Amino acid sequence: MSTAREVVLRATGLTKRFTTRRNVLGRAVERLTAVEDVSFELRAGKTLALVGESGSGKSTTARLVTALEKPDAGTVEVCGTEWTALGRSALRRERRRMQMVFQDPYASLDPTKMVVHTVGEPLLVHEGVRGQERDRRVADLLERVGLSARHLHRYPYEFSGGQRQRIAIARALAAGPDIIVADEAVSALDVSTQAQVLNLLLDLQRDSGLAFLFISHDLGVVRQVADHVAVMHRGRLVESGPADEIYESPREAYTKSLLAAVPEVSPSRRRERAGLVTESSTGEVVG
Repeated sequence: MSTAREVVLRATGLTKRFTTRRNVLGRAVERLTAVEDVSFELRAGKTLALVGESGSGKSTTARLVTALEKPDAGTVEVCGTEWTALGRSALRRERRRMQMVFQDPYASLDPTKMVVHTVGEPLLVHEGVRGQERDRRVADLLERVGLSARHLHRYPYEFSGGQRQRIAIARALAAGPDIIVADEAVSALDVSTQAQVLNLLLDLQRDSGLAFLFISHDLGVVRQVADHVAVMHRGRLVESGPADEIYESPREAYTKSLLAAVPEVSPSRRRERAGLVTESSTGEVVG
């Protein structure tokens, strides 16, 4: 496990383009820039939230840092190792350091596998653990995420959405990672279940020193977990900094518009936060 304040993830100048149209010879004639010159750092035991609307490039960035996509330019360094320079076998050995929890708990679990096999797969792949030792280790992991050993031999369809996401988190923990990338990991859940899963992530971070790269479009959710926030728009980082600064004093109009979309009890407070409140000639606040 990494020591406090150590940089466990460093992305430098990440750029990714996708071909959207080819000519009759198969050559690319139109390309879409999904991510352009994106750089950030994530430290041990901290949470960096990467936020933006759909299409902003945040999920592509997540796929780049986890090596699910290869960047056209830039580098990714994980715990001191440059992943973008690794071959396939070396990358396979390193993958345990960073695991991913996806958005849809219904799609991310194999419906034909019992929980013990799903959660136990990283133990088999990375450590060769099987049999009773695997069952014991998986039971321990399930307890860490608020489930129990009685769930070992059940199938995904027997669980609620929140329980499935807990299973997905247990599977990520099984590899013993330094970093978990949570890509819209609570957006498919109802509000009360979101809160439970977010509290679970915070507890895991406190107990294990995990670092989280938290991908979300919802700044209301992000505020509950993030130490730092990086805002993406049209493939670029437009603003980043400590979470308190981003929420209290956003600089960019795009960030202000995202904050304005977060529900507030007080409409005047929502307008003020978005920079939409002005003063009348008498000094009275109007909006």
